[in-house]
Amino acid sequence: MTWATPMLAIIAAAIAVPTLIILYFLKLRRRDVEISSTLLWKKAIQDLQANAPFQRLRRNLLLFLQLLVLAAAILALAQPQIMSQRTTGELKIIMIDRSASMNALDGQPDTTRKISRLDRAKELAIDEVNAMREAGLFGDQKADQAMVIAFDTTAVVVQQFTSDKDALRTAIRSIQPGQGPSALGEAMQLAKSRKPPRIFLDNAGDESQAGTPTPVEGLTAGPPQQIHIFSDGRLRDADRVVPAAEDSVFFHALGDQTARNIGITAVRAERSYENPVDLTVFASIESTDAVPRDVDVELRVDGVPVATRRIRVPASFASATVTSDSRTDGEPAASRPAPGATGIAFPFALAQGALVEVRLITGDDVAGNVLEADDRGYLIVPPARQTAVAVVSQSDIFLSEALGGMPLSRLDSLTPTQYQAKLADGSAAEYDVVLLDRYLPPTSSGRGEPLPPGRWLVFGAVPAGQGGLIDEGDAGVATIIDARTDHPVLRPLTLDPLVIGKSRRVRIPSDSNARSLADTAEGPAIIEMSGVEYRALVVPWNVEQSNWPFQVNYVIFLAASVEYLSSDLFSEAEAAGAARQFRPGDILVDRLPLDATSVDVTRVPGGTPIATTPTGDGRITFGPLENTGVYRIRWTGSAGATDVVDSGRVSRFFASNIESSAESDVRRVEKLVLGSQTLSPEQGETRAEVRRLWPWLLLAALGIIMFEWFIYNRKVYV
Repeated sequence: MTWATPMLAIIAAAIAVPTLIILYFLKLRRRDVEISSTLLWKKAIQDLQANAPFQRLRRNLLLFLQLLVLAAAILALAQPQIMSQRTTGELKIIMIDRSASMNALDGQPDTTRKISRLDRAKELAIDEVNAMREAGLFGDQKADQAMVIAFDTTAVVVQQFTSDKDALRTAIRSIQPGQGPSALGEAMQLAKSRKPPRIFLDNAGDESQAGTPTPVEGLTAGPPQQIHIFSDGRLRDADRVVPAAEDSVFFHALGDQTARNIGITAVRAERSYENPVDLTVFASIESTDAVPRDVDVELRVDGVPVATRRIRVPASFASATVTSDSRTDGEPAASRPAPGATGIAFPFALAQGALVEVRLITGDDVAGNVLEADDRGYLIVPPARQTAVAVVSQSDIFLSEALGGMPLSRLDSLTPTQYQAKLADGSAAEYDVVLLDRYLPPTSSGRGEPLPPGRWLVFGAVPAGQGGLIDEGDAGVATIIDARTDHPVLRPLTLDPLVIGKSRRVRIPSDSNARSLADTAEGPAIIEMSGVEYRALVVPWNVEQSNWPFQVNYVIFLAASVEYLSSDLFSEAEAAGAARQFRPGDILVDRLPLDATSVDVTRVPGGTPIATTPTGDGRITFGPLENTGVYRIRWTGSAGATDVVDSGRVSRFFASNIESSAESDVRRVEKLVLGSQTLSPEQGETRAEVRRLWPWLLLAALGIIMFEWFIYNRKVYV
């Protein structure tokens, strides 16, 4: 037991107790009264004789009760409190996981109350706040302080360090559930950022010098902190997180280790290469149940059900191929059975663009499907469309022949003169991609860019100008020594057999948006360029002076380049948005027409429009996205080929899905494996708690006072 204000109680006792006792010691002051007889006043005479000054105290129940009242009040004034097994630290950091898996409805599986893991985490976190010690009345004891961090893909400080318990409780209750994957790294960095770096004094061997202070990278100083992690442990980067050495970490585990869930972990759509009207929607479905599950899968197009099929999802099973090196969620994956997985495909004909939804119909079986957020998957399918291509060359030998096998809506071979005429009358805009063979079209004098608006595949020429390339002349024989094989154009082919008989030396200015995709010893051999209204792939050397046209890789390069340039991609960083698909936690990135105004983003249906402003090149960013579903960007201005125009406003839709096997696998981890330690859930279950006794003492004092009043009025004397 400890005392919050013992000195105050000692001072009060030194004054109150002697004062009460003196009242019983002092002689009674009596008034003289003349009477005719003392026969009936024997008792009064005896009292008068015994009432000498400072006589010995007799037994008196009233005095005893009054002393008890004083004792209870004085002890209450000292604020006694009982501490739990572990003393509370001075600084606490409360980290609450709000990711998709924390929405599972098994937060308290041992009762009939079905609450989410996040709600249960809030309750436990508030208990931790209630256990914080408060400051002493005379400043002899400092109050505990706590900070609240909510995290999923990203982390945010909900409440800075404070000892105000009401503020901490309000901050914890304000945390809203997210639907993105969970990562601990950013939350731990926020915890470390509150501490100064550790300083090392380097005197370089000279003991006479005080030393030069040098921060030690990765090490922190300052008082130790208690880090409380409230999570189910599904943390994809946990094994890479290293807390500060002086901090204590406690893992409060939420959820059931055998939680059953079935969810959609991937959804895709693919059009036939030969006939783009034929569309197939694919969905991957996983289950953590120990027995096989039958589930109905429904396909909806623009909200209308078009097909329903029943499939059987296998039971989870132990996988011998999974090793601890592949863990992504806080524990070795080999320590638990792998989810059962299957897939389904819906082939049908769809020429126009549409919102496609794949939905699991699981009924009301909450126990067998604790997470609802992964029961739906959305797709924004663009309309069927074939590319129109023009080849501009004085002597087209290989290009048209190589492109003839592609499913193009149109393939025209034009001379530079013919193409310039189309530029003049505006009919050149009917081509999606233009191949330029040793020719560059004129640019508008006011733009100053190396290429006009459009999408270009350039061979044997070097686009120069603002943001363009610098041509340094011919070079000798060259081969490819490095290539970005992760780029969509180069991914399906190999450039090792390519020999360039007469290469070209090209340099990319430091202020240019261009980037090299393949390099020779002389410099870039394949370059990607982009501007406000153009995008291009440039092969600056003459293809006819190489062995490339005689290789299959040349045809593959042409097909991949045309497909890449005609898509909605502007760079690899935006590749995830090609099908307008994102995940909660992602940043929605897109590029709107340059004349777009009054732009807003809304989660539909029922969301509140949030106004945003595009950059000078039409780029728009929004997020991070917090929920699954469909998001709409709406603006006033020009519309793209796949946009929807309604009442003068243009709309473009995007889909957000969980699509995470780690989040759909909602089984709580047995142990949380960090980069420097392994935490068991039991470590976080024993919380520091302060039990204050003074309210009970005051209540006892009140009861004694009432009893003393009763005795006094009944004139009971012992």
